[in-house]
Amino acid sequence: MIKESFPNPKSKKDINKNKLEIDKFFAEEISEEYREFAKKVEFLNLSGGEKEHQIHYRMLAGLLTKQENEKIFLENICQSHQNFIKDNIDKIIITPQSLSVEQIDEEVGTNRRVDKIDCYLKDGEDIVFTLSADLYDIGNKEDSNCFVESSFYDEKGEGNLALQKKYGYLERDFAGKKQRMIAKEYLPGKNLVQHISALPNQESSLLDIGDCSSDLGYSMGYLYGELEGELLEDLKMENMIYNNDDPDLACRVCDHFGLYPKEKAGVNSINQITAHLETLLNLFHIKNSRIKERGETEMSQEDVINNYLDSFFDKIGADKNLLKKFSADLEALKNIPEAERIYGGNNELIKYIQDYIVKVLKLKI
Repeated sequence: MIKESFPNPKSKKDINKNKLEIDKFFAEEISEEYREFAKKVEFLNLSGGEKEHQIHYRMLAGLLTKQENEKIFLENICQSHQNFIKDNIDKIIITPQSLSVEQIDEEVGTNRRVDKIDCYLKDGEDIVFTLSADLYDIGNKEDSNCFVESSFYDEKGEGNLALQKKYGYLERDFAGKKQRMIAKEYLPGKNLVQHISALPNQESSLLDIGDCSSDLGYSMGYLYGELEGELLEDLKMENMIYNNDDPDLACRVCDHFGLYPKEKAGVNSINQITAHLETLLNLFHIKNSRIKERGETEMSQEDVINNYLDSFFDKIGADKNLLKKFSADLEALKNIPEAERIYGGNNELIKYIQDYIVKVLKLKI
């Protein structure tokens, strides 16, 4: 049955009212053959009031919407999942208690919601994925995070190890308003800021921050090389999931807004890197200030920067064209007033990176 996740209803009357509103929505937006199933889906961790819950009900309705191939969105997602065996299509079965929906984006994101979906197949296999939906009706689809992200995956994202795998995309009208959704791979772990903030206040954590810096630099170097001298828009550290057990990359992207406009791509990509370094340094200083017992561990802010740059340029390798582009875009960023940079940044850090390029990479600027 639906787990009551509402904020402390005062009476049974409140609960019954909520249930009636849910039933009314399902009756209007979900086809009859899946309506009873929808009523039994378990919702977890929903925050806010009934109005805030509506987006999650629309996401469930989206999963139960038939697409052009006459299969519901949920079935098509399952068939695209890396754990799904293609010739065992009969494994998919829609039965009560076979689906749970959990909100997982409480601390980040204001423009859309992300749910973790657990789908249990009849042989006991569990297929897990995320479903993201724009929080508001966005008239121009080019401004929709879900549409832009989906389009990038179709054009350049397939097989990119730094990104989640895409399992499907859906557009559907609800009461005359357009709702866009994208289903992607679920990445276990915390975002990088959460991970670092949760480290204990002890000296060894400074080394852990250095390792995180190295892992993030490596992932950005991979992405920078794959995209031929560009990064994706909105790659703040809150949009990077950290999982040291991931067989591909420890830091992977869980949210982005596609490529930057071409005329700003190079400079904004470099600015994204300086923003990473400034965030890492800030987290390093916060953690360092809370350490009471000191040993012999030595980790400086320069080490944090160098770890990132070492891994970034190690991943780029000896591609001189990329190195020259990086240097040119870095110089262009320096010439933009700090207040006009998309991610801010200070010239002292830019100068440090330029000196690193000259001294370590032996590249003349």
